[in-house]
Amino acid sequence: MADKKKDNVKRPLIAWLSELRALRLFSTTDSPKFQEVISPGRLAVFDLSEIDNAKKKQLLVSYICRRLFKLRKKEKIPPFLLIVEEAHNFAPEKMDRRQALAKSPIIAIAREGRKFGACLCLISQRPVQLATTALAQCNTNIILRITNPFDIDHVGQSCEGIDKAMLDSITTLRVGEALVVGEAVGSPVFVKIRKRKSNFKSQGKELEAIAKNFEEGKAKQQQDVEAFL
Repeated sequence: MADKKKDNVKRPLIAWLSELRALRLFSTTDSPKFQEVISPGRLAVFDLSEIDNAKKKQLLVSYICRRLFKLRKKEKIPPFLLIVEEAHNFAPEKMDRRQALAKSPIIAIAREGRKFGACLCLISQRPVQLATTALAQCNTNIILRITNPFDIDHVGQSCEGIDKAMLDSITTLRVGEALVVGEAVGSPVFVKIRKRKSNFKSQGKELEAIAKNFEEGKAKQQQDVEAFL
């Protein structure tokens, strides 16, 4: 009976460890070294766009959050602002705890980070899917155009000082226009962001170019087949 219980624990544990090993994430040292990357006036970007595995992304974001917060509490790195893009994927309101591995450290920074100089900025196009606990800890909200009624209702419940007229106005905002609410302003205010002065370089290609390359590739394959026959 005891051997059967051990076997019931051993098999899932081995499978879990094998899955973690297959992700090829672990090393004996940080890469990059956070104490070298995080410095005053410096921007560090962790680009996870080429990673398709959702669990791998969760593990990486979880580790980055935990590591940064730990180093900051020990005052080994300067105060920082951590910006999490697509935050609803990493701190979702409704998702199994085993899948949302980054949710706990993100909420920890949202709750406790201020007193240690660890600041957090959450960016999401679907606020209704973002953890209410994390959203409620945000001192300031910058709200751009939203049309989904569930998102609008969620924003209205989460942000103090927004009345129905302002919520209705959110649906009509244009590109570059936003509603700012919270400690950064005395009262809710609509703003218009100026055009960027820096050069913009898009990572992706235009849809027309992608479609054209695909068609040309298919045509070349057909020509190669015909030439071979």
